[in-house]
This record gives sequence, C-alpha cells and structure tokens, in this order.
Amino acid sequence: MWPQLIDLLQRLEKAYALLYKSAQEKKGALIMLELQKVQQLNEQEEKLTATVRQLEQERQKLILQMIKSDETLRADMDLREMLARCPGNWRSSLASRYETLGQQVQKVQELTADNKVLIEAALKAVHYHLNRIGGAAAGPSYGSNGREPGVQGRQALNFEA
Repeated sequence: MWPQLIDLLQRLEKAYALLYKSAQEKKGALIMLELQKVQQLNEQEEKLTATVRQLEQERQKLILQMIKSDETLRADMDLREMLARCPGNWRSSLASRYETLGQQVQKVQELTADNKVLIEAALKAVHYHLNRIGGAAAGPSYGSNGREPGVQGRQALNFEA
C-alpha cells in the first residue's frame, strides 16, 4: 500500500500545482480587473478544489486501510513515526512527496491570501466609484440604528408626481 500512498501524494502534488497556476493567473486578472477571466478562473478553481478534496479523502481511506492491515501503524502517528515504519525502499520517496506537497500547499495558501487582499481592494474601488457616481455612500453594512449609513441626497429622490 506504500506505493499507492506515494502515487496518491503525487496526484495531490499535481492538483496543487494546477491550483497554484490558476491562482497566479487569477492574481494577474485581479490586478488588471479582468472580471470575466476572474469568473472563469473561479470556476476552474472550484473544480480543482473538488479534485483535491476527493484525493484527500482517498488518502485518508488508504491510510485507514494501512492501519488496519499493519499493526505497527496507529491513527495518532505523526509523519516522522509513519516514515520510520515505512519500508526502506519507499521511505525516501514518501518523505520527498510529503515535503513537496507541504511546500505546494503553503505556496497556494500564500497566493490565496494575496488574492484575497486584491479582491478586497477591488471591492473598495467599486464602492468608491459607486459613491462618486451616485452621490451616495454605498457600503457593505447598515448603521448601528438599522438604517443605511451615509445615504446622501435622499430628499432629491422625493418628488410629487
């Protein structure tokens, strides 16, 4: 089952590499405010995250099968303990896969955080332009008294027909 685990980790690496590439493209699209491309990349990322989720579930099932079939493995083991019980011919490959996967996950998380900041900045820009065009404050929330905050010129809309 060790070769199956290594193969599964390899597939997870590939999925995260695609997710990273998509996040890089999304960052460029966010900077250029190419909203249609951002939408396409969001759909692509949804599919990739579903693939990652499925592969992760497979990994968990495989590890549970390995625990049932090998009495030296326990569910509460960390990676170092698991590697110590891995047969020598698979140990270096498994360690390498886990290390590479960990690095890729971290890169994707960092890029996702960057994209979140860009999305928030884009939303602030949209709010600014809506306020400038409409002469009213378009905000994402309501005031403490339950009314819309900063709405200006409401009297201009009151007219008798």
